[in-house]
Amino acid sequence: MLTEVFHSVVPSELLHPITQDSDTAALLPSITSQTTTISRISDIPLRRQVGFLHVLEQVITDLRTKIVRYIPLLLHVVLSLLKNVMLLEGSDAVADAEVEVEEQEGEAEDEVTATAAPRRIREVRMLCLRRFGAFLDAYAVQHPTELNLTSFIERFYTITSPSIPLLSQRSVQAVSPLMRVFVIMSRHIQLVPFLAESIVIPSVLHCLSAQSVSASVAMTVLAVVENLLNFRETEPDLIQPILKPHISQLLAELESSLSSSSSSLTYVILLFICVCVI
Repeated sequence: MLTEVFHSVVPSELLHPITQDSDTAALLPSITSQTTTISRISDIPLRRQVGFLHVLEQVITDLRTKIVRYIPLLLHVVLSLLKNVMLLEGSDAVADAEVEVEEQEGEAEDEVTATAAPRRIREVRMLCLRRFGAFLDAYAVQHPTELNLTSFIERFYTITSPSIPLLSQRSVQAVSPLMRVFVIMSRHIQLVPFLAESIVIPSVLHCLSAQSVSASVAMTVLAVVENLLNFRETEPDLIQPILKPHISQLLAELESSLSSSSSSLTYVILLFICVCVI
């Protein structure tokens, strides 16, 4: 069944480069015999990329344990797509906002060029981030024993590093898919060490003091902190180096939010403080 899904929706251009030493190399003959360079992704219509990413959501949900051996290959595909659209839109071309993109019947086939529709490029990027987060959420317990996610998370940081410091600008009124990835990491002790990346926690916390930040975004930021605090008794040596250097910033961001926020946001912040104290 999975092979049929790949044949129908996965562009063969996305299955390379994978070295012969890779754990997934043996899968290639059953999926495709064609190998091309990563630059060929730019020839794949955006609508086909969107279709694949939607199908992948169902694959993760419905096949879960049956596709563990395929995860490296699937992550390679998702990150390759993400890298391509990040390059297309540029660091500031399209804001990383949580927006719903409506499908239009009869729309002409998109061309993936530097001037391609920002709406479609943004849709591919958001879907890539959601699928990457879904992989982390579904398979975190298997890292690093059965499934080593380290190289893929490192590659994810390399691709998204220009966007992470801009979270306080791009994730203000709604929670961005990038922010949701960090929430997922904070929920799984196996993935918490990856939050030690120097720019992550400061960028997430800075959203609290962003002008006009919504209650939902503030709750999400505080959820990351709360998730980490939940591990402080069982894994103090792991959590302290991640949170302790940023306590002063957290207090400053909370103070700034309390002095300029709406009543609903004030309630959220005060509730968080009470929970932490208790």
